[in-house]
Amino acid sequence: MTEGQVQQENQQPSLGRKRNISEVENEDNEDGTRKAKPRTRLPDHRPVPPDQGQQRAADTAPTQPPARRRSSYKRYVHITTDEEWSKEILEYSKDAPIITLRFDALFRFTDERVDELLQQGNWLRNLHKLEIGSLDTRLPLTDAGFSRFVNACPKVSTIWVSGAVHLTEQSLRAAIHACPEIWTISLCGADYEANAITGATLREIAQVDRAVREGAERGRLAPKLGRIGLKNTSIDPANVRLLRDERPKLRIGDSVW
Repeated sequence: MTEGQVQQENQQPSLGRKRNISEVENEDNEDGTRKAKPRTRLPDHRPVPPDQGQQRAADTAPTQPPARRRSSYKRYVHITTDEEWSKEILEYSKDAPIITLRFDALFRFTDERVDELLQQGNWLRNLHKLEIGSLDTRLPLTDAGFSRFVNACPKVSTIWVSGAVHLTEQSLRAAIHACPEIWTISLCGADYEANAITGATLREIAQVDRAVREGAERGRLAPKLGRIGLKNTSIDPANVRLLRDERPKLRIGDSVW
């Protein structure tokens, strides 16, 4: 056997022994290039739980963009002119609640304005703070308009109305009964012109508190009430004293600051 035959025989794999996988993977093609290493993956025959299968289907489903919210909160609206009234109120989205609503002293807030507000829908349902008028002007708002307004604002906690020369005890009673979250209420008349609020509602609050304490009533009126402003009113001091006896921490005076 020649030397070339011996070298060729050494290069050929032996048929009498098994080659390991490393020898097979490292074997070259006839042209000298490296053979690709085929890798086969055995199928997974394990059962898939129902919830996991649903999760896989949800993961592979096409994603949809999140829906945009139609409503957004506009926390503060200050009205001074008719142009601002048309822009901020009449043209404002009905499903966008307002948190604080203020009407300047120069803006004539009337009962007709209240009706226009209520026609815009129930977007006053989240109103927390209401400010109207000034002590040096006369507000044309009446008991009828004010009562309709507060009945549409069940979450209001602060009401400041100044220059309300046409309001009577009916307005104070409407606010106390319609607004269980009320904390501060001030229904003041104008300078040198008082309104007709006498404070009979204060006596009613005190009487209900006494009845609750004695077990005759279940719930108090305006349980969160903390401040009452009664400047330029026709308040009866006896009604104030009676309520202070029942609620000694309640602040009652000309100013609510």
